[in-house]
Amino acid sequence: MELTQLESLVSSYQQGSPDAMRKIEPQLSGQRIRLAEMFLNASDTEAQQMYHSEPGKAYAVLRRAGLHNLLRSPEEQRTADKLLHKWQELKVPSAGVLLGSMLMFQAYELPIPTHFSHLLPWMRTAYAQYLMNAPALFHQIGEAERFADFWMNAMNLFHQSLLSEESFPEASEIADIFMQQSDFTQFYFNEKVLSRAYRQRAEIMEFLALKQKMPLANLSPLRGSSEKIRVGILAASLTPNPETFLLISYIDKLPKEYCDITLYCLRQNGNILEDYCRSRADKFVVLSEDADNAQKAQTIRADDPDVLIIGMNITNRLNSGTKLAMFRMARTHIVVENSPVTTGFTSSDYYLSSWFNDTEFLAQEQYSERLYRVPGMIGYYAYHLDTESKTTTITRSSLKIPQNAVVYFSGAKIFKILPEVSDLWAKILSRVPNSFLILMPFHPDIPASYPIRPFIKRINTQMSGAGVDFNRIRFLKLMPTRADIHGVMENCDAYLDSFPYSGACSLTDPLTVGLPTIVRSGKTLRGNIAAGMLRAIGMEETIAANSEEYVEKAVKLGTDPAWRDSIRHRTKTFMSRHNPFSDTASCGIKLLAAFRDVNDVWRREALHLMSLTIPELKARIQTILTQLFQQKNPYIQNLVGNEIIRLLLIPYFHSSDDQGIRHLIDVGAYHGHSAEPFLNAGWSADLFEPDPACEAKLNPLIERYAGKARLFKQIASHEAENMLIFYQSDPGFSSLEPSPYTKLQQVLFVRSVRLNEVVLPNGRLDLLHIDAQGSDFQALSGYDLKNAPPKCIMLHFDGKFPAQSVEKIEASIADMKRQGYDAIVFEYGDKGGEQRLAGISINGISKQPDTKGAILFYQHEDAVLPATFVRLLESFVPLQARTQAH
Repeated sequence: MELTQLESLVSSYQQGSPDAMRKIEPQLSGQRIRLAEMFLNASDTEAQQMYHSEPGKAYAVLRRAGLHNLLRSPEEQRTADKLLHKWQELKVPSAGVLLGSMLMFQAYELPIPTHFSHLLPWMRTAYAQYLMNAPALFHQIGEAERFADFWMNAMNLFHQSLLSEESFPEASEIADIFMQQSDFTQFYFNEKVLSRAYRQRAEIMEFLALKQKMPLANLSPLRGSSEKIRVGILAASLTPNPETFLLISYIDKLPKEYCDITLYCLRQNGNILEDYCRSRADKFVVLSEDADNAQKAQTIRADDPDVLIIGMNITNRLNSGTKLAMFRMARTHIVVENSPVTTGFTSSDYYLSSWFNDTEFLAQEQYSERLYRVPGMIGYYAYHLDTESKTTTITRSSLKIPQNAVVYFSGAKIFKILPEVSDLWAKILSRVPNSFLILMPFHPDIPASYPIRPFIKRINTQMSGAGVDFNRIRFLKLMPTRADIHGVMENCDAYLDSFPYSGACSLTDPLTVGLPTIVRSGKTLRGNIAAGMLRAIGMEETIAANSEEYVEKAVKLGTDPAWRDSIRHRTKTFMSRHNPFSDTASCGIKLLAAFRDVNDVWRREALHLMSLTIPELKARIQTILTQLFQQKNPYIQNLVGNEIIRLLLIPYFHSSDDQGIRHLIDVGAYHGHSAEPFLNAGWSADLFEPDPACEAKLNPLIERYAGKARLFKQIASHEAENMLIFYQSDPGFSSLEPSPYTKLQQVLFVRSVRLNEVVLPNGRLDLLHIDAQGSDFQALSGYDLKNAPPKCIMLHFDGKFPAQSVEKIEASIADMKRQGYDAIVFEYGDKGGEQRLAGISINGISKQPDTKGAILFYQHEDAVLPATFVRLLESFVPLQARTQAH
């Protein structure tokens, strides 16, 4: 078949009706078998030639058709068996066998390598795309478990390949595939511990972001304990969906006399729910869609929140919201059940659950966050705001179900109805005479390409296998309103929940109308939410501990009308007196207690560091540094240049108790990037920059902070009132010595000044920052430390300049120590053309001749700076990992 014919056939297949698809499938299957057989018998060279010509294009078209989501036909299985036999025969598959297998198998059915470099280079990106193409549907019992095991191995492959020292040319392209195509949704449907795989996912994302210099890290200063707790809630949008109703329950009755609430939204909708949220929040912020994530994060950081709730699902796809959640934006981040599993992110501190939902003694192992369990349940939904009325009437007659039949119902989404679940439903119907099952699995968020027909076929096969006529199953589209769903449920006798990923908001509907509900408890939050809801209304007797009990209880509901009526009556009575799921006042009280608790923990830990002696702090710094460098932590590797100022010095000064206007002297101000954060915080600043090429960027800064910032065009030196030779190079590289990095543009004569001669506002100097391209120590020697000793001095060094040899740096550190200053030395290295932190020393430096970096001098008796440094270093690992280490 010609390629154009194949493309047309696939297009017709994807857009056709179920009958049209059924007719086209044999033709596509034949092409699939033919192509797989061609690859099977090809040498590596032949396979490469085929892949880069017409057969390769046909391969891509057939993969796009989605045939891999169907059960293999007997003919297809024969080809699949040949491929597996050849695979086992070769032990390491040839390129042709691998390509043929990629055409015939789901990725979880095949062995997986441990590193992409083990594959032929031309196959690596195609294989990465193949791995990321998760199955849309599971056909057989046990497949979801097999997929979970495979996905863990896949995460290990990507983690090992992208973060290891063993580089390969396709790494960047494979990283893009991971970031753009990975979908973790099918990874939910099991009871395994997923925390390691999610931590690997987070480490890959963070590594790639930090490699691009994304400012993921942030350190908040200490705040007064008597102030209101600043609570931020980050939402994708506020459309009428379960995620929104859960978030509204958090702010609806949160006591505002104790909290300031800011709601941050990625998108604005302008609907009634959004208006209601505006009325409940102290501040409503729409994060501009034109802003990048770093800018959005800075918007939130500027509000200095104590607690930030991550209110959207950041565990399924790597969308913009997920990437934003990587950024540290508050003192404490809390993940809630809209993300049904752990996030793995370094910034995620707590996972908010409850004792009804996370009942297992070892539940903490499910999370990279610290698990925080509130009393009772946590599944609250503000459905009292859903006032949409009934739009349609569904009756047993309209569904062609006898009035005397036993009718089961499930509103589980199609994703949640695993073969294990529908298999139990078939067993239940087989044991309950005259029983029917109504399903409402097709939700609007299901993609058009989803294999609905194979799903229905699987249900049919399972029912037939249990001796159940498929005509006893009814499939309904999702009703327009919740009131319509309740109308359908009024025709039913029992509700059957899904497992191992149970219902959550969907359980509020059957319980609201008093429908007896069977759920299966699980070992995880995602498998136990429904059981937690039943515990909240005292209906533990319809919670099954296992699959066998699930069937027995469901059968009893169908065959014991007295028990069924008793359950219905008790449920209705309880819910008529008090609906706990919409009790947003109780939710608000629990959340306030949690916010106070986690905020108090953050503050106590910060104050505890302040209470340590300076030797204890130095020892702790050394211990943490050793661990971070051994683990090749990407956060520590980014602690260079202005990141030292942003992450350490700014929080340090904000955490100090000094009153009055602080003052900065910035020598080698360049374009003002180092000075502006301090000016923005209300400081005054003297900027020294003799390079005339920098004036155009500095003058607007001086105007913006008029009365606060002064520009000096002299050279800061140990020589007073002298004309010195100034070698002008590219901006930022001009100095008293020719730059070893850029071409000389011209030689100027510039007047020098000793820093001692500068009249300090209010007679104080808080920070002296020097970046003078090789003459930093000369500039420092022109300032008398006894006159107005700065709290901190930060200067830069580069061994390529003669005045900054290792010996001279060591002499300067020793001299500063005699004058009462300790030194933190940041040494930089080059990694892939990027400047990265290679090491940190206290009062010392490596003996590398061309070493470069920065030195931070601080007063010997100052415990606040080393305590702040400990807080920063500890923030580079997840909170729970810190807890385990201690």
